[in-house]
Amino acid sequence: MFNPSTEIAAFLIHWSPNNSEAAQLGLAVVDKAIAHLMESDKMDSHECKNFQQLLKVLEKHDDDRLFNDIKGKKYTTRLDTTHSR
Repeated sequence: MFNPSTEIAAFLIHWSPNNSEAAQLGLAVVDKAIAHLMESDKMDSHECKNFQQLLKVLEKHDDDRLFNDIKGKKYTTRLDTTHSR
């Protein structure tokens, strides 16, 4: 669902001036993508790779407020975190 928009959003945030319209659009997409991620119980490998790239790009971003904003949000997940073998 968010393939490849999560990566595009990361680049919008990274390369756009802080608080610009493009950066705000990127943040809105990231917020929706993370909510989708946390509600999903399955994800294909391409979408998973997009989220990895999102983190790779944004961890180089020089504005710590971005991560504080994302970390401050409360997301719930439907993923089964139990490991059965």
